[in-house]
Amino acid sequence: TRPDGLVAYLQRHDLEVVPVDNDPALGDKNHDVLIDTFYSDLLRRAQRGEFLAVWAAPPCSTFSVARFRRIAGGPPVVRRRPPDQVARALDCPAKNRNEVRTSNELVSRTINILRAAHNAGSEFGIESPADHGDTHQPELFVDADHAPLWVVPEIIALKPDTECATITFPQCAMGAPWPKHTTIMCTPALGYLLSEHRLLKYTHSSHAAPAVGIRGSHGSRNSKPAPASQHRFNP
Repeated sequence: TRPDGLVAYLQRHDLEVVPVDNDPALGDKNHDVLIDTFYSDLLRRAQRGEFLAVWAAPPCSTFSVARFRRIAGGPPVVRRRPPDQVARALDCPAKNRNEVRTSNELVSRTINILRAAHNAGSEFGIESPADHGDTHQPELFVDADHAPLWVVPEIIALKPDTECATITFPQCAMGAPWPKHTTIMCTPALGYLLSEHRLLKYTHSSHAAPAVGIRGSHGSRNSKPAPASQHRFNP
């Protein structure tokens, strides 16, 4: 419903959009991929090749590097980078385990839809915060234990299977008041259209607003107010 959002942007270019958004404030609670009937309908439509492209942005709360900032009262670490702890950290508090299970199922169902769409000839893109645990990327590095979406085995397998490329850029380079490095993994045609995003660089010494975590849907935390300027990134 945002006048400056992606849906409105695409509609202005005469594209028919099927939005899926269960945000508690602006979305539809029935737009939940965890609802079996809703998920099955999306999956069948993807299998039939109904979509020119599918764009996915699964909740990033459990993957957030903010959990490693050691802020008093902040959310606990629930995933760690070792392969046996990506799905859930060994020290994940009991009260957060359902949150992680929910996130894992959302990611799994999202990937199933993307694979089905790709097999039917559709393009797709999936976005999530960047990897801040890779020591080979010093400009992004925060903590060696950080486990972003990009180290989930299903995502790692999806990339070569669909010949996807990854593009990482800071949102401040597009006018946002925070850096929030974001990574997109997308199929070749979308990768070509978005290739210039690779040239965007982090050049600011300070920012007007940080991305801070607050409670979101499914009892998770997400970054707010960061999504409020997501319209600045219009694929």
